[in-house]
Amino acid sequence: SMYSPRVKGAVVVPLVLPSKKTPLTVEQIAFLEHLALDESGKLGIFAGYCCMILHMRLRWMDGQFCQHEPFLDLFQGRGFLECSLYHHKTAGRQKHSKRLLPAACNIPGFTGSDWASIWLERRKNHGLVAGPGVPTMPAPVSSGGWSLLPLEAAQATSWLREILRSIHPSVPMNLIGTHSLKAS
Repeated sequence: SMYSPRVKGAVVVPLVLPSKKTPLTVEQIAFLEHLALDESGKLGIFAGYCCMILHMRLRWMDGQFCQHEPFLDLFQGRGFLECSLYHHKTAGRQKHSKRLLPAACNIPGFTGSDWASIWLERRKNHGLVAGPGVPTMPAPVSSGGWSLLPLEAAQATSWLREILRSIHPSVPMNLIGTHSLKAS
C-alpha cells in the first residue's frame, strides 16, 4: 500500500548518500611502492601491506586474516603475490568457514618494481609471519617490535594520511582512508 510505514519513510526521510573515500592517485601509489622498496623499518612494512591491500583490492581488516604468510609466484620477475583469507566481510554467517578466499595481485606494481619480494623479506627479518590468530599487519609497539593485535583501520588511516601528506602538504587528507586503498 502507498500508506505503509516503509513507503512513508522513504518519501519523508531525505536520501543520505554514503560518503566514499577518495581513491589514491598514481603518484601516491608509486610513493607507497617506493616506501615498501626503500624503507627497512616499520614504515616499509606498513607501506608494503598498503600495497598488498591496494593491489589485491581488499578491505583493510580482510587482509589481516591470511591463513598463511603471503607468497610469491614469479617467473622472470613477473607474476603474483598471493594469499588465502580465512575471514572476510563477505563471508556471511560462516565467518570461520573451512573455505578460504584466495586473493592475488600482479607483480611488478605500477612503478615496474617488485616491491613484494623486498616486503616479504623484510617481514621475515622482523619476525612477522601471518597465520590464524596472527595479523598480517600487526600494530607497531612504541618500545620496538610488534603487537599481537592487528593495526586497526582508524590507526592505519592516521598513519597513511601522515605519510601521504609528505608528498603534498597542502592537499586536504580528510577524504583519504584505508578504504582509499580498495577504491584505487
